[in-house]
Amino acid sequence: MPSFLDRAKQYAGEKLSDAEKTPYDAEVTELLSHIDIIKEWSDKNLKKLEELVQPNPALRAETALNKKLDNKTVDRMSTIEHWGTIVESTGYNMKPFITEEDYKLYQLYGGAEVKVGECTREGLNSISEKVVTPLKEFIANKLGEVGKSRKTLESRRLDLDVSKNKCKKAKEADKAAAEASLAEQQTKFDVQTGETKQIAKTTIEEYTTLQKALLKEFLDLQIQHLKSSADVLTNY
Repeated sequence: MPSFLDRAKQYAGEKLSDAEKTPYDAEVTELLSHIDIIKEWSDKNLKKLEELVQPNPALRAETALNKKLDNKTVDRMSTIEHWGTIVESTGYNMKPFITEEDYKLYQLYGGAEVKVGECTREGLNSISEKVVTPLKEFIANKLGEVGKSRKTLESRRLDLDVSKNKCKKAKEADKAAAEASLAEQQTKFDVQTGETKQIAKTTIEEYTTLQKALLKEFLDLQIQHLKSSADVLTNY
């Protein structure tokens, strides 16, 4: 079996010269190109969703760290909730100088904004739980599995090309052993090619289903959040 050093030499030879390199078949090449696109745009979608849920990068980093350490995360007030409490406090502090009617207006409007802010916070928390988390798990688990299979395939490909070169250079006495090693590496490469294809196909199918489900979930949560906010403002 080719050693790590053999692989390193083969890899360096391919980068620095025209060393022989066994190509992947057309199907696996196309599947892996598809996976690359899925990975790129899944990462972009995840980044923007995380920014939507928490625009402050420092607080995003803090929340991510707390989750890794299994620490309880703080459910912070939304910006609109803060605004509502400021309006309420404005009325309270101005009460000696304004009419009772105006004071009640401050409290009524401020309270409505607090409730809208609560709806916003609950909506964003739901998006984090039901949209962000599944997408993050898909990237880490499913796309991660494809990545591992892809690395193994590349290692098998390097081993195969090392064996091809050794077979070409083998002396007559070593020819049979070299050919046997080449046949073994060819089989391993073919088997890994099949496994990588299957994992890639399954991941692509799962992504298609997941993406549709997450888009619908996001839309449903958005409708629910906006309706709740509208109900608060209509009835305040």
